This record gives sequence, C-alpha cells and structure tokens, in this order.
Amino acid sequence: MKFAVSEKDKKLLIFLLIAAIPVAYLNLFYWPQGKAISKLKQEIGQYGDAYQINLASKAKVDGMESELKILNQRLKDLRAKFPPVLHYDEVLSLIRNTAKKSGIQVEDFTFDNITEVEDEKSKEQAQVTDTSKDGNAASEGGNIAEVQDDRLKEAFKIFGMVDSLGNKAQEDKGIKKVPEGKGYVLNVSFGASGSYSQLKEFLYNVNTLKNRIAFKSVQIENKENDFLKLKMVLELYGIADRDDGKSTILSEGEWIPQERANKDNIFKPYQGYKGSLSDQESGRGEAENHTLMSELNTYDFSMRVMPYGDHMAPPAVSMVAKNIAASSNILNPPVVYGDSKEEVKAELYIEESNGRFYCKFRTQNEAFPDIGYIEKAEFIPIGDELKILIDSTPRKFKQDSSGVVLNITNLSSRSLLVKVVNEDNAKPRVKINKNDGKIRVEYQ
Repeated sequence: MKFAVSEKDKKLLIFLLIAAIPVAYLNLFYWPQGKAISKLKQEIGQYGDAYQINLASKAKVDGMESELKILNQRLKDLRAKFPPVLHYDEVLSLIRNTAKKSGIQVEDFTFDNITEVEDEKSKEQAQVTDTSKDGNAASEGGNIAEVQDDRLKEAFKIFGMVDSLGNKAQEDKGIKKVPEGKGYVLNVSFGASGSYSQLKEFLYNVNTLKNRIAFKSVQIENKENDFLKLKMVLELYGIADRDDGKSTILSEGEWIPQERANKDNIFKPYQGYKGSLSDQESGRGEAENHTLMSELNTYDFSMRVMPYGDHMAPPAVSMVAKNIAASSNILNPPVVYGDSKEEVKAELYIEESNGRFYCKFRTQNEAFPDIGYIEKAEFIPIGDELKILIDSTPRKFKQDSSGVVLNITNLSSRSLLVKVVNEDNAKPRVKINKNDGKIRVEYQ
C-alpha cells in the first residue's frame, strides 16, 4: 500500500525539519558551549583573584626580606660598637695597630678580667627569685609551630635567636662568665711614650674606633727629649652573644699570628732596626695624616647607593649624619637604611633657626630622628658650606634597576653641595630633586 503525501504535509515536514535544526544546534552545541564558556570565565576570574593575592603576597615577602636585611644591618652596626665577644689577642693587635698608626711606643700592657656591666635596676632584679621557670615556658611555647621558611631560619641563625623549638643556632662558644645579652667591660691598662702630636693623634684614633671604648683614666708626664709619657686605662664595652662566633674587632678581619725572626715584642721595632717608631714608619707623615683626616670629615651627610642583593646582602641605600649635636639628646644612631629592587624614595630636610641648624632624613623604610618623621635633630655644620657625599655604584647587569630618588629641602642660609661619585653614566643610579634653598649638584 502506498501512502500519498500531500503538498501540505510536505510543507509541514519541511517546516518541522527547518525548525528542528536550530533546536538541535541550541541543545547539542550552543547551550553546552555557553555553559563551558561561563565555567571558563569563572575559572579565569578565580585565577585572576589568586594572581592578585600572589602578587600581594610577593610584595609582602619582598618587603619582609628588605626588613630582614635592614634588621641584619642594624645588628651588624650594634655588634661593631658592642662586640659579642672580645679576644685578648685581637685587643692586643688593635691597640698595637692604633699605636703604630699614631707613632707612639707602647712600653707595658695589662689586661683585667672581663666583668658584667650592671646598673642599679639589674642588681635589684637579680635579688628577686624567679618562680616561673620551666613550667610556664613550656606551656607558653607548646602551641607555637616550628619555623619552616629557610630565610627565616637563616635570619634566626644570623641574629643569634632561638627558633620555636628552642634550638640554638650554634653551640655555646662565647663568653661564659657574662649572661647572654648582658653588657660586659674589659679594662686595658698600658703605658706609652711619644711626642705631643703623636699622643694627640693616638687619643683621636682611639676615640674614632668603631668599638665603644671609654677613657677611664689618662695620665701624661714629661719625659726627656721633648717626649711625653702616657699612662692610660681603656674600657672596652660589648654585649655578650654566645651564638655569634664570627665577629672580630679588627677591620682587616681575624688576626692570625705569624712567626717573625728577631722579634719578641710586637710593640717594638725589629732587633737591629736603627731609629725609632715614628710617623715615617706608619707610611705617611704627620701633616699627611691630618690632611687625610680633614678631607674625610668635610661632609655633614653621606649616602651609599648599591645594587639590590638577595638574602642577607647589605641594604641598597644607607644615609648618615656625621655631626649631630649632643644637646639634641637623641639616642637613635643618625643612620637610616632603605632597600628595594627598584628606586628607593629618600628625603633630606635642613632648616636654620636662630643661627642653629636642624635636620631630619628618611627612606621609605626608616626615618631619623623619630619614626614619625616629626622631630628634628640639631647638627653642627663642619664648614661654611653644607655638604653631602653620595657614593654610587656602576651597574653591571641589565636587570639591575635599583637606585635612589632623593628629595632635598634646604631652608638654611647656607648653600648645600651635593657631590655624587662613582655614578653610572649610562643609567644613573642617583636622582636628585631640589625643592628649596641654594642647592648645587656635582658629579665626579
């Protein structure tokens, strides 16, 4: 049997077929693809949020690394002034080098025992019995997780700190008689002879050593042939840190004694030497010595700009004021540090009031004299013209983009000379913005 299809049925079938094609397209392709695209957009949004969070975390990590570097540099500065340990041989070598540089002849030398520095408050606290030793300490530290980050562990080791489990960075190799973190003092007594200018230079050289040294007593007597006899007791101060085993008070590093023939006294010339231990033996004359010292002390401020370094490298920027007046009563050292892979923002502000000069300066990380950058410290200008020396560093790699942008405000009556040395001519590392006052910049 044959079924006849009418024209009307044919048209209806064609219409249904045409209508089924877009429906099939929507159901089989468009809508599934749309859902997939929406899901992809959602995932892209999530990845974008995660990326922004990672960028923020990276910035925090970079900032934390810079803070650790600055803290490490602060610790180095503190240990330079207050050594964690004093070795008698190094103290002997230090005094000998200073005496030789000044041209005086040391005749006798005596050490006292290292003793703890105690104030009245420490003595009172020492009389109080601590009743909360092991139990409370264990309960307080029981919920602290172990530090896993390698950089933090390295920082703990450098800073001489303990980690959360109470593990020491090193074995006890320091001063045993002085408690950890306490100040100590070593008295050194010696006698010497020399000319007036040599003794004066020796006193100056001792006073400018990086270590914190006090003159306990000084006696000077006349001697034959216009020579003077010096009797002196020096106090060398430090802060005990048994975890630091690499510190040395010698500028050239650890002293290694060497055998020398025909010499049994380090303070005297070699046997058979004709003459006396004078300025000529130190390699330069007295006039040249004072000329060099005067040149090094002609700048009121100084700045060092270096490439950014990873881990515990020194901060990229450091800024120092040299002659802060004692009347300012400021305990903070007049130095600030800044660190960044890019340019560090810095500022120097100078003003004058009633013939007295005041300053404050900061980087994006630190400020002097106060963290809020509100107070100003009085300083005594070294010359008729205010000066700042900026020691830059030539770039060696294309990736090196660190530097400093220094904004200077000079509201004093004197001109300010900004001298930049060792600058990179192709891509300068130092940028200076002169806001007010008489400011001139020189490059050398």
